[in-house]
Amino acid sequence: MTLQQLKYVIELSKHNSISSAAQSLSISQPSLSMAVKELEEEFHITILNRNHRGVSFTAQGLDFLRFARSIIEQTSRLQTYFDRSAGRQDKAHLTIAAHYDIFAADAFTSYLQTLSGDAYSLSLHEGRTGEVIRQVAEQQSQIGVLLMSPRTTAYNHAVFTKHNLDFTGLKTVSPCLYVRSAHPLAQSASVSLKDLVSYPHVKMKRENTNNYLSEELLPDIRSEKEIQVTDRNTMFSIIKNTDAYALGACRLPQGICCDGICSIPIHTANTLTVGWIHLKGISIAPECRHYLEWLEHCLQASQPDPD
Repeated sequence: MTLQQLKYVIELSKHNSISSAAQSLSISQPSLSMAVKELEEEFHITILNRNHRGVSFTAQGLDFLRFARSIIEQTSRLQTYFDRSAGRQDKAHLTIAAHYDIFAADAFTSYLQTLSGDAYSLSLHEGRTGEVIRQVAEQQSQIGVLLMSPRTTAYNHAVFTKHNLDFTGLKTVSPCLYVRSAHPLAQSASVSLKDLVSYPHVKMKRENTNNYLSEELLPDIRSEKEIQVTDRNTMFSIIKNTDAYALGACRLPQGICCDGICSIPIHTANTLTVGWIHLKGISIAPECRHYLEWLEHCLQASQPDPD
């Protein structure tokens, strides 16, 4: 198997015939057919169905195509990461996967502001717990920032062990309520869970049925009205324009996308742990450590002032 053969298979997926794919690749039709046949023989599978109407991928072929795309994508990342041409040796490179809560984005913005005119390549992938774990385990992100409740800690650590990941806790935080500035609860010094029962609760949609990878920050909360969304911008838009509320790990920073929304401490014994994961045996780049310093700073600044 060669990378070139994998690229041929990927190109074939864009066409319904070997001849048109070969033309696009600027190779002969027999050469393309031979490349596919060699892969089929090597892996003892049938990649293509061939008939007078053209070609189509078999079930095995579709599985092979998925792996081929992943390998070529990873190869591209590898080439980009170690590209030493055009004087880019000192280019800052940072890829972060993070829980969708606002603190990770706040730290990312603060880190970005320190780079001034330097060349850099930065990436922040926000997602749910399982997605963050997958991103780091598959080396698509250098580190992952996670938020865990006591109920999910044991299970998550078992998942970390399974995927050869190390977890480092940064701070124990108390959850906050996010509401619009004109919300009936907006002037409260703190709220209890009972205060929230009659208001709509906006929360992130679960990624699967696994309760231990749930995005619930306070699993005991009860609401008569529930709204599920898949991104933070939609969540904040709903909060700004209705009496709905959301839960977060920290006070909202000023700016970013938080204008018109206020944070209120929740009176609860439940606490949350913010930490980060990385793949064991992989050294932590200076850019990652710089980002983590900003993350700790933002977490410290986002906690409610002591009484």
